[in-house]
Amino acid sequence: MLKRQFVRLSKRKLPPRTAPNYQESLRLLHGAILGICALIDAFPYTVESWTPQLLTEVLAEHVHDPMPIGATVRKCALDFKKSHMDTWHEDINRFDEDQLSTLSTMLSGNSYYA
Repeated sequence: MLKRQFVRLSKRKLPPRTAPNYQESLRLLHGAILGICALIDAFPYTVESWTPQLLTEVLAEHVHDPMPIGATVRKCALDFKKSHMDTWHEDINRFDEDQLSTLSTMLSGNSYYA
């Protein structure tokens, strides 16, 4: 299944920028992130059983990755928010409290104020 393959590829860590295989690793990781975003975007008005986990556990790990990965993750989260705005009162039930907190952080960024 594609979801499993994308998740497996997204678990790879990027080598240091000076490593000879950095660009290839960046392309592979970005491809996996794009694949996960495509799966989420494929169901724009429903929240599948696997969507909260992909958004908050897989994609959230990459929100601070180098360009273009971090930007792709943030865009995917914003697109998800836009397409679910009308039905959020129902869709919110598909997420647990930790997942909602993570999604909120992805959408708004980190706050450094107490």
